[in-house]
Amino acid sequence: MRTIGPDGFRPKAREWNSREQFEKWREAWERTQNRYLERHGHEARVDRRTLEAQGNDREPTTHPGPHADKERRAALRQEAPS
Repeated sequence: MRTIGPDGFRPKAREWNSREQFEKWREAWERTQNRYLERHGHEARVDRRTLEAQGNDREPTTHPGPHADKERRAALRQEAPS
């Protein structure tokens, strides 16, 4: 994460890596998502807190990642009729 000045890129802005900055960005993203969900008539809301902090005892899900999606698409291509 570098700032840009009149002479081009400057050294990395390490303050952007702080936990405090991260939490500010997460909070802002949560507000933005919820505003759009509400605006478009969805009842669902996003909560950036951990499940434990929300008082929710369900197990967290695991995102399969891009490799799983790539494998799924490859399998679908093999099954498609020619």
